[in-house]
Amino acid sequence: MKPRLPARVLLAAAFAVGGAAAQSPLTEDEARYLGAYVFERQAEVFRRFCAADAESSAELEAGLARFRAGNPGFADALQTPPERAEVAAGVQAFDTRFEAIAVAMHDVLATRTPREQCPDIALRLGSMQFETMMAEATGGITEAVTASVP
Repeated sequence: MKPRLPARVLLAAAFAVGGAAAQSPLTEDEARYLGAYVFERQAEVFRRFCAADAESSAELEAGLARFRAGNPGFADALQTPPERAEVAAGVQAFDTRFEAIAVAMHDVLATRTPREQCPDIALRLGSMQFETMMAEATGGITEAVTASVP
């Protein structure tokens, strides 16, 4: 079985951390920034893993380039970092926790070699839609909050 990309889980975690730090709900720009930021952090893990094989690394970079080319809203989202101090603190809290997440991601990735794993990752990343990712992640937060209300 191929490991799945945990984008929705990581995005949901980022929104939870960012939202918990904020006194009021996240704005659309803040949510989009968090989504793009988490994607970039995941890409770092994929890059480190795929760097062990030059061909795999090149395939990953091509997949990331396809993602960026097909998702201009992604780059726009990264250009709008949160201005509210509490949301910025949420991003820092996510970063603090991310190293443990990165280790877990690497462990899952390492169940197969970069040559086996990276082409699949590149294909998935290259076909992902930022707007769909955002809708799924924010929907997951809504579902989690709704489920937690008695």
